[in-house]
Amino acid sequence: MERPKMKEDLSSLALKTFLKAVEILGGFEELIQRDRLDWLSPILKACYVIVLSEEGQKGEEEIAELLKLSKQTIRNILNSGVHLLQLDQVKDIKPQTSGAVAKLAYKLVKDGYEESKLLEECSFMVAYALDVPWAYLLLRRIRGVEYPLKDPNSIVDKVDGIVIRGRPARDVLMEIDYPVKSPVELLRRIKENLKMHGLE
Repeated sequence: MERPKMKEDLSSLALKTFLKAVEILGGFEELIQRDRLDWLSPILKACYVIVLSEEGQKGEEEIAELLKLSKQTIRNILNSGVHLLQLDQVKDIKPQTSGAVAKLAYKLVKDGYEESKLLEECSFMVAYALDVPWAYLLLRRIRGVEYPLKDPNSIVDKVDGIVIRGRPARDVLMEIDYPVKSPVELLRRIKENLKMHGLE
């Protein structure tokens, strides 16, 4: 029997939730330094469980089949409470702990607090790998800004001298819509602006 597939938007939300969970845990570097990389798999699974339950409206049995986990593990993740979260005292990550982290991460993502530092780093690497010079330069110049960007004021001075398809980056940034939640959304809005001017 073929395994059911997740919708792409649920997968995307689960990944965002996972990145937020990693941030809650102190980031990848902290997990490496504390020798806690084995936490990543249970946290990722818990994020999928929470997203499938909350957004996909799926029951324990369906989630267990989809993720190849026991129904008891699914139940433990779903019944966990954020109050159980005391990571300094945790040696091994159990379903209740991973569930608590995933629930908190999910709530933060739904409230608009996506992990911008990891997204910024990923966007930077993709722009470099795809050899998109303006995107690479722009992301490099604005590295470290706080998202969401409410207006262009915090970044326009940092992009002097950058030209995007023949237009000054400053002009493009002044024309796009705000707020901008992440570096990925910033690049998307810049591309939309270029398309509007016939410069894509």
